[in-house]
Amino acid sequence: MVLAAREAAARHVVKVAIEPFRPQHEEAAAAFNRRMRNAGAPTAFLLPTRAKPAAAADGVTLTQYVAVDDVGHVRGGILCQEHPALVGGRIERTANLQAPLSEGIMDRAYAFVAPQLVKHVVRRTPHVFVVGMGSAELPFPRMLKAMGWGLHTAPFYYRLLRPSRCVRHLGPLRATRARRLAARVAAATGLAALAGRAAHHPSAETRRIAAGFSAEPVQRWDDWADAAWEVFAEHLSFGVRRTRDALPFFYPFTERSPHAWMLTHRGAVQGWFGLAVRPMTGNAYFGDLTVATLTDCVGTREAVRAGMALAVEQAAAEGADILVTNQQHRLLGESCLAAGWRQGPSNFLVATSPALNKSFDGSTAYVTRRDGDGLTNLA
Repeated sequence: MVLAAREAAARHVVKVAIEPFRPQHEEAAAAFNRRMRNAGAPTAFLLPTRAKPAAAADGVTLTQYVAVDDVGHVRGGILCQEHPALVGGRIERTANLQAPLSEGIMDRAYAFVAPQLVKHVVRRTPHVFVVGMGSAELPFPRMLKAMGWGLHTAPFYYRLLRPSRCVRHLGPLRATRARRLAARVAAATGLAALAGRAAHHPSAETRRIAAGFSAEPVQRWDDWADAAWEVFAEHLSFGVRRTRDALPFFYPFTERSPHAWMLTHRGAVQGWFGLAVRPMTGNAYFGDLTVATLTDCVGTREAVRAGMALAVEQAAAEGADILVTNQQHRLLGESCLAAGWRQGPSNFLVATSPALNKSFDGSTAYVTRRDGDGLTNLA
């Protein structure tokens, strides 16, 4: 009987419809969630319990889609975030895919659902990208690669602000008894603090540049934000627009949202950077550390160089123990290293649809953890 049911499900492949999540889908979505929970599906999230109309604000549109078969059962879903972006020197409507979920992860009869969801969005908006995803060996990035998508790694950079606390809490330093003992000794004797100062020493040029800039809290987005983006975006191969009309979506300045600081030089704003600061509790990697994430840094070349140094000071002032970021663009990576950051292994991937991949150059693409759901595990 089970085999017959699966064969029947397979015959329904072409009859799955991808539709915006509406109130009439709520009961079927709840049933989908129950099936996933009961089967112990390997997923950290499920479908929303309540339908909301597509939300459009600040040039960004959010739509939750569900995959519905011909008898009304929901078999998966995906969140689509659409916004204008710079693609190969042109402004194009792009889409970011988030929270892909398919019944195929627990029943191969529905393996077709995830590709159907992706294809639906690509047909609407050819320039599509996905961020995060972890290892390239996981099912979703492997599926995208098989569909002709490009897979790129956004390098990871970090700066220990309170080394003694970091060595006590960072997961890799607590993996074995010997490492835990060494970390306690390093913290107690001051060796961790000494090693941190030596490892994170900024270059003389960066110190000189940063001394000419100041960081001032952003109260509202104005024309200066457009000017900073225009000069920064002049040579980008790809980047979601960070202009005054879109920035309130990314930085609404609520208590829980990231905050931003202007980079001023001789009274003129030349750029800005953003930070998300969150205390962790029992995090698998960060333990109980307070983690600051550099979410953005745009502007003139010198403003970006200064921003990577001033962000360190601001993160420390905000009470962070460690500062981290993932940055695709070469200028950002070079500026991190010059400001004393260090590079570590990265599992933050950027997947680009075939149409987007034609214009995407990893060294000149601007993709950060503020894009898509990149802050999920850090905020």
